[in-house]
Amino acid sequence: MDVLNRKPLYAFGEPKGQENSPILVLGSARGGTSMVAGVLAKLGIFLGEGAVSPVYESNELSGRLLGRSDRKAKSAVAELNANHALWAWKRPAAVYDLSRTMKRMQPNRVIMVFRDPMATASRRSMSVGDLQVSDFGGISEHLQMVLNEYSEMLALASGLKVPVAMVSYDTALRNPKEFVEQLVAFLGVSAEPEALASAIEFIKPSPAEYMMAVRTQYVNGVLDGVDEDSIWGWVKSQKGDTEGPVEVEILLNGERCTSMLANQQRNDLTGAGYGDCAFRFELETPLPAGTEVRVRVLGDGLELRNSPLFFKG
Repeated sequence: MDVLNRKPLYAFGEPKGQENSPILVLGSARGGTSMVAGVLAKLGIFLGEGAVSPVYESNELSGRLLGRSDRKAKSAVAELNANHALWAWKRPAAVYDLSRTMKRMQPNRVIMVFRDPMATASRRSMSVGDLQVSDFGGISEHLQMVLNEYSEMLALASGLKVPVAMVSYDTALRNPKEFVEQLVAFLGVSAEPEALASAIEFIKPSPAEYMMAVRTQYVNGVLDGVDEDSIWGWVKSQKGDTEGPVEVEILLNGERCTSMLANQQRNDLTGAGYGDCAFRFELETPLPAGTEVRVRVLGDGLELRNSPLFFKG
């Protein structure tokens, strides 16, 4: 019976109107957001400058929306609303700072992508170098991160006042035509037959070029130091400057403190040809003696060299 078949997409809520509609695409890293973003791109929806195959994520747009200034971020959103009837931002790591993201972007639709958690965790483990997925500690840590991220997404969904689509990546792979048709209906757009065909054809399991593009062995960085008032270091993508700044997550005694872009200028890094890839986090309260400080690439779990450091006081 058709009624018993699992759907690729479940939509909840009604749009507030026909005004410009920023679309936020959330998920877990390696959890299918690139597939959804690629389908949006095939349907002609703007995803930001440089949002191209295979990842479909705009570092330029992320830099504008994740900066320190609320005013500048909201100005960027207003500019996008003025220039595009429909646009989207795909950012799995936004799950770590949802309240600020929602306040700045004010999306009119949210797409949440869910994938088999074990499959997602294993791909994340592979992306940081464990190609045979042989480290139990590593895979279990990634699995816990995935489950935590899904919990954050569900907490957001329960309080949303805008339409939300919950996508099963695994089911979408098995039923690409149904998924694209349901996504188009959720977005409230019309698409030419050629665009629909292109979007359906795009959906393929585990494209090799995607896995090579996201391997975090191409990220180089160091946690340089910790003192009572600040935490500093640097991290840079080794795939070229076009990749944009890397976002890092700072943990104190195992608890997440904050995340930030490594895009600050530092003379020694500039002199070495690394460009603006430093980060320095100024603490609001002095760091207690004995605090363990970890810094890792946001969404991947890859720790920088020298992490963890312990503040001795």
